[in-house]
Amino acid sequence: MNQPNGNPQANIIFDLDGTLADSIPILLELVNELQIVDRTLTREDYDHAKNLSIQAILKELGIPFWRVPGLLIKGRAALTQHINKVPFFEGMDEVIQQLAAGHRLFVMSSNSLANVQKFLDLHDIRAPFEEIYGGVGVFGKTKMLRKIAKQHALDMATTYYVGDEIRDVEAAKKAGVQSVAVTWGFNGEKILKTHQPAYLVHTPKELQEIFEKA
Repeated sequence: MNQPNGNPQANIIFDLDGTLADSIPILLELVNELQIVDRTLTREDYDHAKNLSIQAILKELGIPFWRVPGLLIKGRAALTQHINKVPFFEGMDEVIQQLAAGHRLFVMSSNSLANVQKFLDLHDIRAPFEEIYGGVGVFGKTKMLRKIAKQHALDMATTYYVGDEIRDVEAAKKAGVQSVAVTWGFNGEKILKTHQPAYLVHTPKELQEIFEKA
């Protein structure tokens, strides 16, 4: 199906935290508030960790892997109380509105469905998304991408997953959809490059251009 501008319609599935939502400063606050590690983490700690794998980060912080599911549950609950403080990444709201005019948009996040809905409602940007999915397991994104594609009869060749982490890139590859990695979120450009996403973008405008040229 082609749009009036001649570009083929794409199915674009967005991650939330680190991609649409600039939630990293709040998450750092919550990690310290919940005393998840035995020291106060700073923005410098985050900048250092941007180009490490999740396994390396956990090792460096002394957090055993078995604690991760419980910490995620605790973190989501705490984030609910602070969701009104989380801003949209500058420029992303405009890009979403532009893309919605010619493409099908979805959100798929590890954050809770309630948090995702509240965030989008607070920023008055729920309407552009055909459907939203929350509460996806840390390593359950591949399965959910396939489920979304099946439920909505999406052509995998024109389906993209936009995320900010190496696990988002890997999930997209395993699911058979195209991976788009953004460099303004949790993982940095250096480590994202090593996982060879189909597209690597540095600004929301670059993201929009991918689909204008598709």
